[in-house]
Amino acid sequence: AAQAILNNHRLRLLHLGNNGLTATGVSMLAAVLSRFEALQELFLYHNADIGDDGMEGLARLLNGRTAGVCRLKTLGIAACGVGDRGGRAIAAALAKNEWLETLDMSCNALTRKATPSLAEVLSMNKSLQHLNLSMNFLCSSGLRD
Repeated sequence: AAQAILNNHRLRLLHLGNNGLTATGVSMLAAVLSRFEALQELFLYHNADIGDDGMEGLARLLNGRTAGVCRLKTLGIAACGVGDRGGRAIAAALAKNEWLETLDMSCNALTRKATPSLAEVLSMNKSLQHLNLSMNFLCSSGLRD
């Protein structure tokens, strides 16, 4: 059964919101999902224990550093306890990512310390079309620091 799951060629959308996922769980999930070649949309919203450590694992999926062919087009990580370190990890991954079109990072704990990294990736990334950063603690002063 495990081998069948790893060789999934049809799953396009996966919702795992409100499931009590942790940083360890998301890092393990990212490694497995890299093999899901049809997966285009992943929603992990309202899993507050994912945090920065989980975002670092997820960033490997976004920047292609995990073995496999998964090319997400939509990622929902709202209310996942993401702070500045996790925001910078996602921003660094997006600098190399050429396929993600929609990213929802709303309702997290991003502050002005993450603003320069996010602003820089917006100037470099060519695929991102929709970005939701609402309900964080970003401010324009972070662009001047």
